[in-house]
Amino acid sequence: MERRRITFRRLFTRHFIWVPLLPLAITIGLSLFALHELRKADRLDLHGAEAVAQVIARDIRTSRDRDGRTQTEYRVEYRFQPSSGDAVTTRRSVNRATYNAVAPGDEIPVRYVLHDPQINEIEPGQSRRIGRILAAIAVPFGLCALVALIWVGRRKARLFRAVWLGEVRQARITEHEVLNVQVNGRTQYRLHWLDAAGQSGRSGMHDYHDLPAVGEVIVVYVDPRSGLGWWEADI
Repeated sequence: MERRRITFRRLFTRHFIWVPLLPLAITIGLSLFALHELRKADRLDLHGAEAVAQVIARDIRTSRDRDGRTQTEYRVEYRFQPSSGDAVTTRRSVNRATYNAVAPGDEIPVRYVLHDPQINEIEPGQSRRIGRILAAIAVPFGLCALVALIWVGRRKARLFRAVWLGEVRQARITEHEVLNVQVNGRTQYRLHWLDAAGQSGRSGMHDYHDLPAVGEVIVVYVDPRSGLGWWEADI
């Protein structure tokens, strides 16, 4: 039988091959941010200088996440004069204790990078702590991405072989199986078949009106290694 042309893009979107990319993207983003903060910390250690900053203002920002939980951010704005160049004004998120300990007009110590005063901190070690926290958060997302990649790779490799290398066969529908699953309030069904080589198979979930009648002939693609088949409409 003639093999229908099926693109990788179709398989990618219809068969959830994109799932591992979600935790992978989060892992990469967190890792890059963590690396950025750790590099800032290294620069402060290697090229750090001390100065006195004046607190200009402070404020509290509150927001709600998707679960309705309130998140609070404490911010302090301050200005300092580095040993060379113009004065630098910075607004930084701080912990609650630091926020409560300062007020506009107060003078506080600040540490900055000599050749790049925009890199500075008023809480000693803040950049390194943030970097380590982000790196720690990235680890479980990385593990999730790895597990998802292995799962998708093992399961979908059989589908790829069936689509691009497997035998295309005719199969006759032998049964409509009623599933204990509903989608949008509609009971789902699965069809069973027996193909021309005598191998049985079954489809994915479908609404009943999407299934051909028992006894009708369909086209299936069979993985040459595992022998598993996929109904053409499921690919």
